[in-house]
Amino acid sequence: MASRLPVHSHARTFDIRYGWIAVSAFVGVYIGTRYGIDVGPALFGAQIVYTGTILAAAVLLTMGALRSPAGSRARRSWLLLGLSAGFIFLGESVFSAAVLSGHEASEAWTVLFDVANLGAAVSLVAALVVDSGIGRFGWRRGARLTLDALALITLAFAVFYRFWSERLPGEASLADASRLAAYCVLAGVIFVGGITTFGRRGARDLMHNRLLAYALTVLASGIALWAGTELAVGPSAQVIVGVSNTLMLASYGVMVLAAVARLNERNVATAAPLVPPSAWPGVIASTLVFASIVWLGVLALGADQGSVAAEFYLVAVSVAAVCVVGRTYLTYAEADELDRRSLTDPITGARGPRSFWLQSDALISATERQSRMPCLIDLDLDDFSRVNASRGYTVGDHDLTAVARALEHATGGASGVYRMRGNEFAVLARVRDPDEGMVLARSLLAAVRAAATSSALTASVGLAVYPVDAQDSEALLLSARHAAVWAKRHGKNRVVRFEPRIGSALSARDPFALPGEQAKADMARALLAAADARDPANHTHSRNVAALARLLAEDLGLDTERTKRVEMAAILHDVGKIALPDVMLGGRTLTFQERTVAREHPELGERLLDSLAVEGVGRWVRAHHENWDGSGYPDGLSGDDIPVEARVIALADAFDGMTMGKRYGAPMSHAAALQEIDLGIGVRFDPDLAERFIRVVATMGALGWSDEWGTA
Repeated sequence: MASRLPVHSHARTFDIRYGWIAVSAFVGVYIGTRYGIDVGPALFGAQIVYTGTILAAAVLLTMGALRSPAGSRARRSWLLLGLSAGFIFLGESVFSAAVLSGHEASEAWTVLFDVANLGAAVSLVAALVVDSGIGRFGWRRGARLTLDALALITLAFAVFYRFWSERLPGEASLADASRLAAYCVLAGVIFVGGITTFGRRGARDLMHNRLLAYALTVLASGIALWAGTELAVGPSAQVIVGVSNTLMLASYGVMVLAAVARLNERNVATAAPLVPPSAWPGVIASTLVFASIVWLGVLALGADQGSVAAEFYLVAVSVAAVCVVGRTYLTYAEADELDRRSLTDPITGARGPRSFWLQSDALISATERQSRMPCLIDLDLDDFSRVNASRGYTVGDHDLTAVARALEHATGGASGVYRMRGNEFAVLARVRDPDEGMVLARSLLAAVRAAATSSALTASVGLAVYPVDAQDSEALLLSARHAAVWAKRHGKNRVVRFEPRIGSALSARDPFALPGEQAKADMARALLAAADARDPANHTHSRNVAALARLLAEDLGLDTERTKRVEMAAILHDVGKIALPDVMLGGRTLTFQERTVAREHPELGERLLDSLAVEGVGRWVRAHHENWDGSGYPDGLSGDDIPVEARVIALADAFDGMTMGKRYGAPMSHAAALQEIDLGIGVRFDPDLAERFIRVVATMGALGWSDEWGTA
C-alpha cells in the first residue's frame, strides 16, 4: 500500500485568509464594473480585471511548475495548467478585441476564439491525465480509458440530441446539440478529474493541491452553467451568463492562490501516492456503452430514413461499437501480456513457478508417448543470504541472473530453467535413465561454479526422476527438494539423487510427536530451542545426527516407536551443553581442565531429559560417549552393557562431527571419516554396528556422502 506523503515544512508562511479576501475583492470589482455600471469604459475595465486574473494565473502556474523536479509528473501537470490558462487568456483577449472593434460577429474572430477555447480544454484535460499517473499503469490501460471516454462522449452527444434538441431556441441543429453536450462533458471531466487528482488522498496534504481542487470544482460549475445558456431565453439567459463568468473568474483567482501557495513552500512533493486502479469504472463504462448502443440502434431504426436524426444515430452507434471492439482487443492483449509475465521471473528472466507447474504436468502427461523419462534437478545456492547481506540486493540479483544464464547455456535450451523462489532454481529435462540425469545435474553444478558472478557460488543439487522417485509433478518437486536439502546438510556443493531413505529421514513428521503426550513434546521442543540458542553452531549437527541415527535404526529393523525415540535422543544428545561455560562453546581446543568439565554434559543431559519421562531417552543420551572397550565416559561401560540405541547415536555423532569439523579441527572427507570409524571398531565402536554403518554410508554415495564432486 502506498504511504501518505509527509507534511512539508515552509520557508515563508502564507496566510490563506488574505488570499480569499483578495479573490473576493477582484470578483466584487468585476461584478460591479461588468453589471453595475452600464457604460463602455466600465465594460472595458471589467474585461481587464477578467483577463488580468487569467494572465496572472497562467504566469504563476508556470512559475509554480518550476518548483518541481524536471521531468516529474507535478511539473508537467502544472505546466499544462499554465498553458490552459494561457489559451483562455488568448481567447478572452480575442473576444475583447472583437467587441472593441465592433467585429464580434466576424467569422475569423469566432474561429480564433473557438480554437483558443479548444486548446484550453485539451490542455486542462491533459493536465488531469498527467497528474493522475495513468502513464504509470501502462499504455494499454490508458488507451482503454481513452476509448471508454470517446464512447461515452459520443453517447452523451446522442443523449443531448435526443432529449434537448427540441428545447434549443430557434431551429435546433446537430452542431448546437453537440456544443451543448461538449460543455457538459467537459464540466464533468474537470469536476471528476479535479477531485480524483489534486483532491485525492495524499495530495490533500499540501495546500496548493487543495486550492487547485477547489478551483477546478468552481470552474466545472461555471462551464456547466455556460452550457445552460443554450437552453435559457430572455433575462434568465443574461443571469446565467453573469453567474457563469463570475464562477470562472473566481476559479482562476483560486488558481492564483494555489500558485502563490506553491511558490511559498520550501519542500514540495513531486506527486501524491498513486491509488491502484479499480475494475469497476471499466465495468460500469462497458455496461453503459452496451446498453446505449442497443438504445441508439432502436432509435436509428425508428427514425425516418435519410433524416439527420437517423444518420446521427447510426454514426453514434458506429463510433461506440468501434470503441468497444478496440477496448476488447486491448483488454485481451493486456491479459495475454500479464499471462506471459506471470510465467517469467522478473529479476532473472528465467521461467517462473507457474510456468514450471504447467510444463511439468505437460511433460509427465506426455511420458507415455516418449521413450525418455522426465527428471527434475533442484539447485539451492549455498549461503546466498550472505551475498545479499554483505554486498547488497543489487549484487545478489546480478548473481542470480548470471546463474540463470549459466544454467540456460549448460542445458543448451533443450531443458527448462525455472526460478522457483529466492535462491532456488529447478531444471526440467528428459533423460534415458537416472545415470544420465546425474551427469546433467553435475554439469549444472559445474555451470553454477563457473558462472561469471561477483561472488564464488556453489549449490546443493537434488535429482528426482519420474516415475522412479515420484508419481506426479508435485511429488517430483518434493523429492528433488528433499535431495537438495540432504546435500546441503551433508557438505553442500554436491549432487544427491533422491532415495526413499532421504524422504524418511527428512519427513515432515515431528520427532517430538508423542501420541497423547503433548506436554512432554512441548518440553522437548523447549529444550531443543534452548540448546540451539546456547550453541547456534550446533543446530545443523544435532539434526544431522538425528537423521543418520534414524537411518541406522531403520536399517537395524527397530520398530517405529523405538526408532522415533532414538531420533529424539539423537537430536537432543548435546542438550547438556546448556550448562557449559561460554568459553567452551567457541570451537577452540580445550584445556585438560575444560575437557574434564565438558565430559559432564552427558550426565547433565540425562538430568534434563529425565523430566520428559520418555522411556530410554535420558539413559541413551548419558551413554552416547561410552566406548566399546570401556574407555568412554561418564560410567566406563563396555560391550553390550552400552544400550544399543546409545551405540547408534555414538556412530552418527562421530561421523557427522568429523565431517563437519566438530572435533576442533578441519572437516574430514567422508572417506576419511569412514576410515576413522573402521579403525575404531572394537575400541570405540560396536564391531557389528560399525560395519553396518560403514556399509550403509559407503553404499549411499547418492545421499551426498561420496567424496566425488565434493568441495571444489
